[in-house]
Amino acid sequence: MIEGNCRTVCLRELRKKYPDDDRWQMARAYKFPNNVDYQSIAIMLLDFHVAGKSEWDAYEQARLLWDLNRNHGMSYDALASHSQLQRNKLANMLAAYDLTQEYLVQNPDPENIKKYSYFQEAHKKREIRERLETAEFKKDLFRWIESSKLTDSRQIRGLPEILENAAARSALEERGFGAAYGVLVAGKPAMTSDLFAAVEQATERIKQAPLDEIKDLRRGNVEKINLLQDLSRALEDLAAMTDIELHPLPTVIAKRGGAVDEKYSDNARENNAIKAFVRIGISPEDAKNVLLSLSDPPRATELAGKTPEPKAEIRRTPRRAASTKR
Repeated sequence: MIEGNCRTVCLRELRKKYPDDDRWQMARAYKFPNNVDYQSIAIMLLDFHVAGKSEWDAYEQARLLWDLNRNHGMSYDALASHSQLQRNKLANMLAAYDLTQEYLVQNPDPENIKKYSYFQEAHKKREIRERLETAEFKKDLFRWIESSKLTDSRQIRGLPEILENAAARSALEERGFGAAYGVLVAGKPAMTSDLFAAVEQATERIKQAPLDEIKDLRRGNVEKINLLQDLSRALEDLAAMTDIELHPLPTVIAKRGGAVDEKYSDNARENNAIKAFVRIGISPEDAKNVLLSLSDPPRATELAGKTPEPKAEIRRTPRRAASTKR
């Protein structure tokens, strides 16, 4: 029997249950010629169960591909042609099958063929794939799987960051992936929050703002300035609604010539004074002179009240009223 095992089992069960029903006594079948070789049959199975609609599970697909490649010398190009899989996926499947066989030698329970998906995920992650080159890490991975420290193949995707964090790795060893992930995300809200993932991504992009964007802002691109103002106000409104105080990092005042001076603020009031100077276009030199001559930051903001003529009309978005005290 080459193809149709499930149908054969079903028919046999029906014949046992209904022995007098002629429909289950015989089944139509096709017989291969006696001289057909194994490779031709295997290619047919590839067409049916890897490239075709009636897909086998991942382990069975990998087993067939591995057999054709390792035992019958079929090249990656030939396998790719018949299976309609890309070469890198073929390589991943064969490597995962090799690793599964190693695992089964140490853990021979037939149910463990289901662990193939763990090793397939492991070979998809470059960091894990590189670690697997060492016998020590391979031993650790096998132990985590066997002891149910890892209970889902998708957890492999989170391993690289856990392994880089000593506390998270310790939690993995003692209590499993759930505890390790909890340790990890406690200091990284972006991992569990779409909002803070966007905040983190935007922060990194702004830190790495390209020179052409900076020049465009200096030239007074109104729409881009409006977007930055909206972002600033949105942050202030969120802080007000949640009754938190935003403590900005030391303010950086950029000279028009390209050099950078840094003014480190001692408190939030002084930060606000510095930002007020920058916002209304006071030169860095004048701003520093005023700050050096005054000990009261709010007074410095007041003295900086003469706003130069704007180069372009910039939309001022009304502040939303906050429902809580800032």
